[in-house]
Amino acid sequence: MKVKRLPDNAGYTITHDTRTYKATREGGMFLCNGILGTMREIKDRIAAGGFPTPSANAVPQDSPTPDCWDCLDPCALLVLRMPNLKLNHHAMRTLDCYGWIDVHGNIDTERADRLLRKETARIKGAANEIA
Repeated sequence: MKVKRLPDNAGYTITHDTRTYKATREGGMFLCNGILGTMREIKDRIAAGGFPTPSANAVPQDSPTPDCWDCLDPCALLVLRMPNLKLNHHAMRTLDCYGWIDVHGNIDTERADRLLRKETARIKGAANEIA
């Protein structure tokens, strides 16, 4: 297995046997073929046979967009409800792994506000459809 860093530390290309995979950085984790995990988990999965390929008669599933959630992200609630909370490095690393730390190292409260507004509108819209 050969691992090569992408420019600007954006992730890695991983070559195993004759196949090449691209693992892009997502916070403190990596995204490869739709699977989010640590670099070790991604490499272990590739070494174990790679990623499943969809069969011809597989039923396509709705793929959520990065801003689409079935419920409000718990990290967003933490960020919004406890803005003055002093978080230790473990909590900050967890928020970073889930994409809640911006490029400057600050908690992304603007994203949390946008997500809360979007989910509130979605829930209100669903309630109006039921009524």
